[in-house]
Amino acid sequence: MTGPFASRERSLVEVLMLAVREQTERSVKAQSLHDETIDEADRSYSHALRTETQGWETDREAVTAKLERTLRKLEERFTERNKEIESAYQSERIAAIEKLNKEERAIDEKLKETVWLAETVFDSAEAEPRLLLERITRSLDGARLRATEIENEALRVARSYLSKDTSSHGETHADGPEDPEDGLKQVQASLDAAEQSLLGLRRAWLLKLAGSVMFLTPLVLIGVGVGAAFATGWSGWQIPAMAAGGALAIVVAIIILLRMLGAKQMRSAHKPVRLHLAEARAMADACQKQQEESTAAQITLLAEKKRFDTLAAREEHREARAAVEAARKSDVQAVDDEFKPRLAAWREKFETDRERIRSEAAATIDELDRNHEQVTARLKAEHEERIEEAERVYSDECASLERDWFERMAAVRAAGTDMLERAQTFFPAWTDDKWNEYHPPTAATPAIRFGSMLADGECFEGSMPEDERLLEGVAAQYELPAMLDFPGSCSLLIETGPEHRPAGIATLQNLMLRLLTSIPPGKLRFTIIDPVGLGQSFAGFMHLADYQESLVSNRIWTDSKHIEGRLTDLTEHMEKVIQKYLRNEFESIESYN
Repeated sequence: MTGPFASRERSLVEVLMLAVREQTERSVKAQSLHDETIDEADRSYSHALRTETQGWETDREAVTAKLERTLRKLEERFTERNKEIESAYQSERIAAIEKLNKEERAIDEKLKETVWLAETVFDSAEAEPRLLLERITRSLDGARLRATEIENEALRVARSYLSKDTSSHGETHADGPEDPEDGLKQVQASLDAAEQSLLGLRRAWLLKLAGSVMFLTPLVLIGVGVGAAFATGWSGWQIPAMAAGGALAIVVAIIILLRMLGAKQMRSAHKPVRLHLAEARAMADACQKQQEESTAAQITLLAEKKRFDTLAAREEHREARAAVEAARKSDVQAVDDEFKPRLAAWREKFETDRERIRSEAAATIDELDRNHEQVTARLKAEHEERIEEAERVYSDECASLERDWFERMAAVRAAGTDMLERAQTFFPAWTDDKWNEYHPPTAATPAIRFGSMLADGECFEGSMPEDERLLEGVAAQYELPAMLDFPGSCSLLIETGPEHRPAGIATLQNLMLRLLTSIPPGKLRFTIIDPVGLGQSFAGFMHLADYQESLVSNRIWTDSKHIEGRLTDLTEHMEKVIQKYLRNEFESIESYN
């Protein structure tokens, strides 16, 4: 081992860090230059394309705007002239139609007047028979009411002498007279005769006699009883009673005889009343029926005449309307034949001019589109050439970076392998069989190994390449021996928390064993300070005191005063070495020796 081992190790790590950093920087720079070139090419292409597209769109819009203006003017001229022709056409058409419409209105008005006249005549003629029927009906209703009153009065007078079936409503039949006034007179004559018969009924003497006997019957009985009592001298009640009973029998017999004679007289007197009332009712019904039939016949005749007159008027109206409609079609067709060809010719000219203008504008736009496509294709080709050039430059730079990267990584890998092999030779693992043949060294080694460390490229400034091609055969981590240059730069500070204190103590114990096995016997002195563990952390090294107490400075120091004293002794010893031996002539005690 030549040269400061730790310095070589640091240099190797620095080389690795530099390689990673430069690779990252060069990659970033190459990528940035590539991206800037691409962006510039894209911006330039976009600007040129945008300028070309704007110019193309402007020219296209100008052609489209001109086309729209031209078409609008053409449309305006067409619309104006078309309106003139259409206005004249409509005026002629309306005039022809209005003339015929006036004739139609006159024909319709004539039909209305004819129908109205027929309906008016019908209504006027119909009212007369209906009014006559109503008057006759009212008179007949009055006669029927009078007949009912007479009948009720006759029944009241003879109600005790007649059977219940004495109504005047029989099967008497009468033919109605041709003149309704004659029928009314006959009804009134029958009612007058019935009233005269009613007067005869009221004068019947047997009725009055029977009534008087019935009224005097109680008086007769009383008189007979009293007379019999006087005749017997009021000697008993039997004889008066018998006399009264005999008198009662005689009176009852007289009353029955009178009522039988009275009933016969009543029937004879009541029959003319019933007959006259039946004649009156039959004549009234006949008159009513005849008048209703006569009225219905008259109204039917009038309605038929109205219908005939209306049908004749409507037929005449239909023929007149048909003539007017034929004339309308003829006149309107004449107007259409004159103006429709003019409108069609004007529209055909308009459509021809419009199609010609559109074709010219479309040809201009096609020319603009072709020019735009050519310019766009040229700009695209130039842009693609610039992109290809940028890709070529970027590819060359990546190839150069790849070569440099692999060369540096190969050198790092070789140097690291060499260091690791040398460290394993001088500082084999504690389990290695070489320790079975251990011989104390005659000179101190230039470095002391206290462990191993990983040089992780991901932890360096920059990072390992992301390109998988650059990682082929390249380790992301390198194992290197953890070394301290001895004796020049052999200071080691371990900072850890309570949870990692055992690992820190194990590292110090390992370092102390390496020092013992790497320095000639008797050349090493330990000053051990362990205030926390009270010496327990390094108690195993106190076996050295069994051979020579000075190897461990007699003990492990835990008290603060003792610790301060030992530190003071070490400081004074260093002052003595520097001032007495090294002075300004030697850099280290090793150089002095």
